[in-house]
This record gives sequence, C-alpha cells and structure tokens, in this order.
Amino acid sequence: MTHRILIVEDSRTEALRARLVLERAGFQVSVASDGREGLVKATQEQPDVILLDTVMPQMSGFEACGKLKIDPRTTAIPIIMLVSDGEADDLPSGSGLDCLLAKPYDPQQLIEKVQQTAQTASQVPGEAAAEIKRYQAELLRAQKETEAAHRTRSDFLANMSHELRTPLHEIVGMTELLQGTDMTPEQQSYLNTTKTSSGALLSLITDVIEYSELEAGQLSLNEREFELSEPIDRVIEVMKPRASEKGLSFSVTFSAQTPRTLSGDDNRLRQILFNLVANSIKFTEHGNVQVHVDVDANHDRQVELHFRVSDTGIGIPADRCDIIFEPFQQSDTSATRRFGGLGMGLALAKHLVSLMEGRIWVESQIGQGSLFHFTVKMKTPVQVSQPLQPILTAKSNWPRPLQILVAEDSPTNQLIAKSSLKKAGHTVTIAVNGLEAVKAFESSQAGPDRRPFDLILMDVSMPEMDGLEATRAIRSQEKALKSHISIVAMTAFATQEYHQKCLEAGMDAYVTKPVRIDDLNKTLEPLMRREPETVPALQPPAEPVATVETAPVVLTEALEIVGGDVDILREAVALSLAEVPEQLAELKAAMLRQDAKRVEATAHRLKGVMGNLGGMAAREAGQQLETMGEQNNLAEGAAGVTAFEQEAARVVAFYSNPAWEQLARHCQEAMDA
Repeated sequence: MTHRILIVEDSRTEALRARLVLERAGFQVSVASDGREGLVKATQEQPDVILLDTVMPQMSGFEACGKLKIDPRTTAIPIIMLVSDGEADDLPSGSGLDCLLAKPYDPQQLIEKVQQTAQTASQVPGEAAAEIKRYQAELLRAQKETEAAHRTRSDFLANMSHELRTPLHEIVGMTELLQGTDMTPEQQSYLNTTKTSSGALLSLITDVIEYSELEAGQLSLNEREFELSEPIDRVIEVMKPRASEKGLSFSVTFSAQTPRTLSGDDNRLRQILFNLVANSIKFTEHGNVQVHVDVDANHDRQVELHFRVSDTGIGIPADRCDIIFEPFQQSDTSATRRFGGLGMGLALAKHLVSLMEGRIWVESQIGQGSLFHFTVKMKTPVQVSQPLQPILTAKSNWPRPLQILVAEDSPTNQLIAKSSLKKAGHTVTIAVNGLEAVKAFESSQAGPDRRPFDLILMDVSMPEMDGLEATRAIRSQEKALKSHISIVAMTAFATQEYHQKCLEAGMDAYVTKPVRIDDLNKTLEPLMRREPETVPALQPPAEPVATVETAPVVLTEALEIVGGDVDILREAVALSLAEVPEQLAELKAAMLRQDAKRVEATAHRLKGVMGNLGGMAAREAGQQLETMGEQNNLAEGAAGVTAFEQEAARVVAFYSNPAWEQLARHCQEAMDA
C-alpha cells in the first residue's frame, strides 16, 4: 500500500528536498506552502501522515496542529512536527502528535520516521476503528447532502441567469442595431433610455448571481499575466462618459513605483474598480471623481496595491461606514429612492477584495464626499517593471475580414449576430443547432474549393445537439486534421461553474448574453490575431522562459521551487531524471494492463517530477493521465502516454545540454534583482 504524505512547509527548498526523498522511497506526496493551505489540503486529501513545519507565515505550525487535532475530520491523522532545537517544549499536546523530527535531518531518518508513523497509525484498536468507521459514514452522508444542495443551488442560479438574460440579450441587441439607423432626436432619446435601463437591469442580475456564487464559494480567481493599464483603461473607457453626462471630471493617477506588469485576476480587479467608481459617480452631483493607484508593499515577487477612489458626493454618516459593505444596504433609505440601486455593488466588491487577500474601507463626511480604499495582492513577473502610464485601449482592428460560423437557434439572436458582424465586414454563416454547426464545419474542410471558417460563435443551449457536445465533436475531428479553430461560447448561463464547463468542452473563450459588440470585439481580438489553423486549444498565458518561446522548461518555475539556488536545482535534476525511465516504463505497463489505480499513482509521481523541474507542459500531460486514472477512464490513455513521453523527452534533452546552468544563473540574477 502506498502511503500519502502531506508536507506543510513554507521553505520551497526544504519542501522540494523532503518531496524528492519521499517520492523516491515510493510515497505519494503533496505540498502546502503555509498552515492555512495545509488545513485545506489535509481536509480534502486525507493524507496518511502530515509533516508540519513549526515556523511559517500567516499561520504557524503550532496553530495549524491545534486546528487539525480539534477537527474531527483530521484528528486521527498523525503529525510529524519539523522542529529546531528548543522547540519541543512549546508543542501542543494531544493524541496523534506522533513524533518530532529535528532539522536538518538525514534522508534515511526522514523515510524511517514516516514509515514508522504510517504503520503505527494503521494499527488502530478495534473499538476506535469502529467509531472512526461510523463517523466516516456519517460524514459521507452529510457530504452527499451538501453536494446535492450545492447542485440544486447551482442549477437554480444557472437557469435563472439563462431565463433572465435571454430576453434581455434580445432587447439590448435589437436596441444596438436600431441605434445604427436614421432616427429623429426624439426617437434617439427614447432609445438611449431603453439602453440605459437594460444596462442597469443587466448589472443588477450579474451582481446578484455573482454575490450568490461568492457566498457559496463557487467563484474563484483566474491568474494570468497582464498589463495594469488593461483593466484601468476599461474603467476609464466606460466611466468617463458617465461622469461627463453629469458634468463631473474623472481622472486616474499612479504613483511612480506602481508596476506596469502584474500576475493575477485582472477581470476581478476591474470589477471592483467598476463598482466603486460607478458608486461614486452615482452619488456625486457636482465636482469630481478620482482614482489613485499606489503601492503599500513590494517584496518576494508580490506587490500589495492600494487603490483610492475619492468623490465630492453626498457623503456617508459615520455610523453607516461599515454597514454599506453588507448586501442590500445603502447610506440611508432615502438614497435608495433618490439614486436607485439594490445595494449590491459594495458588498460584491468587499467579497472580491477578500478573495484577493486585501481589505476595503471608507472615510467620509456628510456633504464633503467619500474616500474609498482597497488593497489587493498581486504577483510581479521576474523582469523589472516599468512605471505605469495610462493608455486608453484602442478599438478592435482585426487584421482581415473573417469567415464566421454562428450556431444559434433563436431567430432574433441570429439577426443580431449576423447584422452586427456583417457591419464589421465579416462573412457570416448561420447554423440553427449544434448538429448543423458540426456539419458546416465538416463541409468547410472538404473539397478543393474549401473555405475554412476562422471562428465559430457557439450558443450553448440548442436543440438536437447543444453547443458543448458540438464543440467536443469538432475538437475530435481536429485531431485528424491537425488544426484548431477558435470557438467562442455565447451563453446566457452566467455562473462561473457553467463558464468552466464551456472551457472543459474545448471552447477557447466565452461571452455572456446579452452580448455587447464592444465586449465581443475585446474577446475575439486576441483570438483573431493568431495564425489560422495553428492555434493550440486552451493554452494558458505563457510564463517568462529562459530561452525561446518553444523551450520545454520554464526555468523561473524550477528556480522558485529551490529558492533560486542553481546548485540545489542541479542536484534535483540529477535525482529526478534518474528515476524517469523506470517510472515511464511502469506507466506504460500499467496502461497496457488498463490498471487505472497504478496509472493514477505513477502519473502523479511523474507529474511531480516534471513540475519540480519546470517542465510545465510535461506536468500538464502527467496531470491529464492522473485524471484519467482517477476517473477510471483510460480510453485516451495510449495517446496521453505518448504525449507525456514526448514532453518528458524534451525536458530531459533540455537538461542534457550543459548550457542550461548558465541560463539558470541569468534567471537567478534577474530574480534576485
């Protein structure tokens, strides 16, 4: 039996060392970088043994140990505390704290401690074992009930979103088309009111759904590298006209040390700013609204940004400065009648800020205005960032007219899409369901006069064959064609869970109905600037690499794991690559036997090896194999093994070239700078 070990250690070097030693000894190992993450992983993964460091940021090992021991889900998991001299007397008491291990430790000593602790823990007396089994049964029943409740909630949110957004999409779309025709000033005024009201309703629906997802823990952050100017410019682009309509001045300024390039969730940052700036404009009758961006802290490739949004509006009573961040609350009831709104924007902003490890607060005086503060933590890339200057995002300017297939069953939505895209100079083909979309794709690839599509806009909810199934069918055909067409979902299901389903089906991106032309342009532009038929599906934004873009190894990732020490990385490379041939042979044998459990275990180990060496593509291939084994679905297993073997061979070839060390030292110098 293979024992599962959880290492909770904030030092990447120590964690890597322990992981390599234990994995070579046959253990399955996962790592958490601090106490909080360790609590989550211990609950989810239920390891056989926990190695817990005592001194860590945010939550110490002492505190984490106490929490693990009082939680019935983790109380029976034995813990080995990693201590230094003089710490033993301070450790918390309680059953399950099986032994201590002093640093620095010998690798063989670590293996023996873990083996002994795991074997002892497995010898549970009969009465205690029966009690644990009864508790586990109760826990499993409660877990199933909770999951069923979450599914019901998710289905309700998705259906409500779809039913509300579908007619709203038609209203907004037809309004935008009508605005492009000749009208009298009076008609234009009526139409502007319709569009403004539709936008307000859409914003309300979005806030309610996203707040519900946040409360249910279903909303997560999507990390990518981005220019800070992107979300800022989007806010300027939308909010400046609103401020001008009220005669307000609107400006954005930055401190000199604000970095240009960041890594984090730019969409959520933009959403927080949108809510705060919109709130300030709404409650300000004259004067100005200003945004200032500063840096509170910057160390270890992490920056804490401090945003200030000030206005000269009505102000907030002192006793309401905290409550306004709760849902359905405003500064007073008269504000609701006078300015409108449901009081969701600030509540949503508060949750998003918390998700980004920040805080939000306000300073205000009645009649003088308000100053909203919020902080968020972001990562910074290896290269030195340049000071930021705001530059407005240019309008979409695609490099050529496109052949676009629109799969949509609603005649109204077909008209909106066809008219809007034709105005932009594109050729549009309509398919009324997913089956027709697949057939149209097949036809575009056949014959000497074939005209392949550049893009498919795919509705998700359609008769006969829905958009998800149609996308899977097209992706399956592309394997033989060795091509890739960009597929963008158009969906009225606005929940994060449903968006994830679109991406898992093979779609490149999604836009939420009602689809606004500007939003569609922004989503499509990066896809359309790719070379046709050569785009890999769903590739995440590229990390900075040490050599060319096609390099099989991301050296910055490998160096991060060993704390930027090239000498330790050299040792890790030698240890790790020595075991790859044997493990790969074992993986192939397990796949040949269709042994899903062994495929899962071996792929997990190989994935860890590749990840430690910065072989991110190989790691991803290993992750896919591990998932196949976990789900007992090895239908695509042979292809998966081939893909992993190819990527692993590229990693081995990279480290076989002695020049990698020089590249690594250059990266190390850049990281230290």
